[in-house]
Amino acid sequence: MKIAYFLQLNMGPGTGVYKKVLSQARAWQQLGHVVTLFVVTKRPDVLHDLQHSNLGLQAQVETYSGSRLPAPFDGRLQAMARLVQRLEGERPDVVYTRQDLYLPPLQRLLTRQRVVVEVNTNDLGELRSASLPFMVYYRATRGLLLGRAAGLVYVSYEIAKQPHYAKFRPPHTVIGNGIALEDTRPLPAPTAGPPRLVFIGHAGQPWHGVDKILQLARLRPDWRFDLVGISAQDTPEDAPANVTLHGHLDRASYERILEAADCAVGSLALHRNSMQEASPLKVREYLAYGLPVILGYLDTDFLSGAEFILRLPNTESNVKDTLGDIERFVRSWQGRRVPREVAARLDYAHKEQERIAFFASLLESAGAREHSATRPRRVP
Repeated sequence: MKIAYFLQLNMGPGTGVYKKVLSQARAWQQLGHVVTLFVVTKRPDVLHDLQHSNLGLQAQVETYSGSRLPAPFDGRLQAMARLVQRLEGERPDVVYTRQDLYLPPLQRLLTRQRVVVEVNTNDLGELRSASLPFMVYYRATRGLLLGRAAGLVYVSYEIAKQPHYAKFRPPHTVIGNGIALEDTRPLPAPTAGPPRLVFIGHAGQPWHGVDKILQLARLRPDWRFDLVGISAQDTPEDAPANVTLHGHLDRASYERILEAADCAVGSLALHRNSMQEASPLKVREYLAYGLPVILGYLDTDFLSGAEFILRLPNTESNVKDTLGDIERFVRSWQGRRVPREVAARLDYAHKEQERIAFFASLLESAGAREHSATRPRRVP
């Protein structure tokens, strides 16, 4: 199968989305398929990494200025149009992309190619804080992408059932996010010291619930907390003395922090996005390193729960209401790690077999329709 991975990629090397895209593409290659990345970006580091690093992937990259001017004046439309033209020359069997803002060059792609769209979030819930002009345009055009896709891949069952997604009729499947297990190593558990919790995230994401982690730190001043990806200017209030804000760190640096932690914390405020279920990349990374996790939502790959996951109610007061449960969970995991085989089911080597099978089913259905359309009719 010949697969083109087409996307706007403005999250730099080392971020969860960037690592996911490369891991998916590598997994498809390892399964014997021909894969090319077609990337539109405004980031020089993305261009350099895709073209000059030893990634083992074919990549076609178009850049634009990234100025403060809105599209089309920032050059994005022209860059995307050039990339679509280059993609057409490759004649792929399937074009895979991530749900994003619909822009006019996508029209040509959707009408001439078999496009499968990955849906990563409850978009209308997440974008409620966007500007009015953006939301008007987004709502008016989102159906041009979702309604014309050959197939949809949702990262959670909840998203697939949302009315504003369920109304679109392309074939679909649900595949939670995964992890490149080969990029991680089992970490030994700390054997002494007070309980220590770690969180990895990004600033400006209210559904992460960083404010709730700070609340927990105040309620348990004898515990230690490490927040990676969060700086002092990113918090709505001063962090207590038992919290260390590390800001952005590379993998080697945050691995040392994970090794010192007893438990990890996932998103605690997904209710702020009107969501109850998710499969965040960072939680898969925690589990791959062997850390048990505290969550505020239902995980797509562990719908029945698991001993290494403490699921809090998805409410604003969940930390305060379950403080005793949190304390018992953390102390029960001190000196222990999650077995490596747990993460094996989350590995891209497993996840991407499901995705490829979905691509194959779309190709088979399309072939059957074409055969039926060209078959001579029997004359009675």
